[in-house]
Amino acid sequence: ADTTSPHKANCTMSYERLQLGSPESQELKGALHRADRSGSVVSAAEAGAESPRRLSGASKSKSVPDNLAQRAEAEAEAEKRDAAAAVRRDPAQQQQPFASGAAHEHAQQTAVRTAVTNLFESVCVRCRPEEASAALRSFNALVSCDAMSHTAASAADELVVASLVEALLRLLARYGASDSDCALDTLRAVAFLTRHGGSHDAFVQADGMHLVLRRLREPSANETPERTCAFVSVCLRIMANLCGGKGQEAVRNAHVANDAVKQMVAYPEVAPVQESALIVLASALLAEEYLVEFLQHGLTHLVVVTLRRYASHRRVTELGMWCLRNLCVDTKGQKAVLECAGTLETGISAMRTFSDCETVLVQVLAFFHNASFMSARVIAELLRLDCVPLTVAAMRQFPDSSVLQTKACCVLASLAEEKQTKKALVDAGAVVLLLGAINKNPTNVGVVEMAVVALGNIVTSGASHLAVGDATLWLIGQRRARQ
Repeated sequence: ADTTSPHKANCTMSYERLQLGSPESQELKGALHRADRSGSVVSAAEAGAESPRRLSGASKSKSVPDNLAQRAEAEAEAEKRDAAAAVRRDPAQQQQPFASGAAHEHAQQTAVRTAVTNLFESVCVRCRPEEASAALRSFNALVSCDAMSHTAASAADELVVASLVEALLRLLARYGASDSDCALDTLRAVAFLTRHGGSHDAFVQADGMHLVLRRLREPSANETPERTCAFVSVCLRIMANLCGGKGQEAVRNAHVANDAVKQMVAYPEVAPVQESALIVLASALLAEEYLVEFLQHGLTHLVVVTLRRYASHRRVTELGMWCLRNLCVDTKGQKAVLECAGTLETGISAMRTFSDCETVLVQVLAFFHNASFMSARVIAELLRLDCVPLTVAAMRQFPDSSVLQTKACCVLASLAEEKQTKKALVDAGAVVLLLGAINKNPTNVGVVEMAVVALGNIVTSGASHLAVGDATLWLIGQRRARQ
């Protein structure tokens, strides 16, 4: 595998391009060291560790000078002291390790590039277990903080990330079974690096699916329940990352959706497990064979129960609605939604709870559109649940979001197909908002098309005709005012 991988063939060239021996490289290392000392969020358990973790079965190489080993020990001790101080600091400070404002994203990208470079040097070049262990801890402490953007991983060089993922998987294969700490640290690093889409081919080629799924499906009997949960969470996170890129097919072929369901049931109170599992399920539902299997096992109820349990959790709500949205692309899925009591009510509740969150509203509106397509029963139920005023309020809340405007227009177009909803749409001011969406997004085909469809469905009665006429005059006046 090492000789055939295109990433390994380019590894040396990519690494030379980094010029690690140059003064610039030393400056980057210094920046990373300062970032680790000032901004790392380290758990209390790690802060209280009595000694730095070593890779099991690895002894100090004869080629490693004693002073280097002593320096690594001293740096590890310094990290412990800094970690303990970080735990004692005010929690609000721990959540803000990067500068805010315009420099926020740039600071994150610089820190990630530096951290990846440092870890690459320790794992891929020197290949010294002592340095790899310390570098993994520093890397994970930096990239796991709450303020780190999900897209920050894309700042790293693609060839370096791919080669680093391959090296970490070899490390996992060699030491993962005998050293639980090494395995967890390695998987956490891989979980961050697989956010970079360029790492997915390397992950699959390096047998990453087998290594990670074996850890997910065969937990060690000697581990504590907390440690097993940590492994489940990080393994599912890796699978969820793969679903967002080229690894999606590999995840489906490995039937990871079954593992996702199993872990959702096993860890109902662990939000990270629920999040990653829902991503895997939502991706699987795009394939017809998984949709049928999903419906046969009655898993709609599982998603709805999860949404109710995490009614105030933004991310779980967003992902759960994504699952329901994909479920309703088929008429069988629509039927399952109707048969599962309270599904539509869950979406309405989410719109009320997260009325100021665009991503949640987009998923709920997309779910309502798919569920109501050619279904008079769903339309009647949505009308009863006050879907019209909530949809109109969402359009007013996010007038500049073309994605939300498109989904809202789709919902209004579906609702307007039934006679009993037309007056409710006019009274709620939907006509003005539909024309306003066209006016604001004249080149967006999705917005214009669905807004015109909605208006066409509304104007089948006299009262609606008058409302559209008045709104059209308003739109003409707005354009003349701008001219």
